[in-house]
Amino acid sequence: MTKILMVYCHPYAKSFNHAILEAVEHNFDHHQVSYTVIDLYQDQFVPSYDVAELRLFHAGKTHDPLVQKYLRLLQRADGLVIISPVWW
Repeated sequence: MTKILMVYCHPYAKSFNHAILEAVEHNFDHHQVSYTVIDLYQDQFVPSYDVAELRLFHAGKTHDPLVQKYLRLLQRADGLVIISPVWW
């Protein structure tokens, strides 16, 4: 069974991006596609390095449990969908 990972990133639940997320989820459900959603705002993901993590970067490591979780999900996924606005 195909496993899709969706990465969703928008702070407003009534945004156009959220409507896209709901439409894609509906489509996947209708076609019985297995998927997981990462909601970066809901997870309160911090997208910046601290000094300790930067030291680990060149070894391909991290101390952030969310990044570790996201990496495991990415490694198991057969496909990736990213739903995020382009902020000008």
